[in-house]
Amino acid sequence: MNSGSFYKKSLLFFFLFLFLSSIYAVIAIYGDSQGNNDIHKQVVEAVIKHQPDITFHLGDLTERGKNQEEYDEFFYYSKPLTDLCPLYPVKGNHDSSAELFLKNFPFLSQTYYIVEHDSLLFIILDSTLDLMPHSEQFNWLIETFNSNPLKPKIILMHHPVFSSGYHNGNDDWALYLPALFSSNKVIAVFSGHDHNYEHLLWKNLHFFVSGGAGGSLRPSLSQHPYSKIFCSSYNYIILTRQGNSLICTAYSLGGSIIDSVVILLES
Repeated sequence: MNSGSFYKKSLLFFFLFLFLSSIYAVIAIYGDSQGNNDIHKQVVEAVIKHQPDITFHLGDLTERGKNQEEYDEFFYYSKPLTDLCPLYPVKGNHDSSAELFLKNFPFLSQTYYIVEHDSLLFIILDSTLDLMPHSEQFNWLIETFNSNPLKPKIILMHHPVFSSGYHNGNDDWALYLPALFSSNKVIAVFSGHDHNYEHLLWKNLHFFVSGGAGGSLRPSLSQHPYSKIFCSSYNYIILTRQGNSLICTAYSLGGSIIDSVVILLES
């Protein structure tokens, strides 16, 4: 091997090493499996190909959430994923019994909580509970923000603030939550509930809806003014932390890319 060829290969390996070493985390997000075991199984099989370090389910793990058999089915079909990495749940409206929900996730003491991973703070809210100002959960959220002023934050909640989907968003939350999130270093908000994929942008804050893991697909009823892309298909999201950026990619079950956006962790 001549010196020029050796130099080129060495340089290639060096840059490959830099690229790989800059990827700190792979995070999977999906929601609304709702007891549709066939689709849920396909979503899990697709997600594990990305080898995530951590997974979040955006709620409606079950169809009714009233008996243990529903959770047994959920864990059976998600086992290939939970064998690979931790799975953290968001409580959805179909997961009706909070007591049964917490029983099946004994590492949780309540249905809203935080997870720290790779210098990111994931804030899991329970949108089936009161989120209005001065409520118990809202006060907890403010305390969480105040205790972690410098960390980039990601919000996960079942019901969306903004949506073009069947259920629409929440006009009351829209009056104060986006501004509150934006002023406290929240970089993205992920929700389920509507059975589709959607990416919305409020000022510089990204909102994603990914309720595409089993619930019956529904079309858009009317386009929200903040909507960037809407897709009525089963889907899941992969976040890739790369240096100072978070690459958010939404995939269909067939593996095609629905949407991809780069989110900067620091403005």
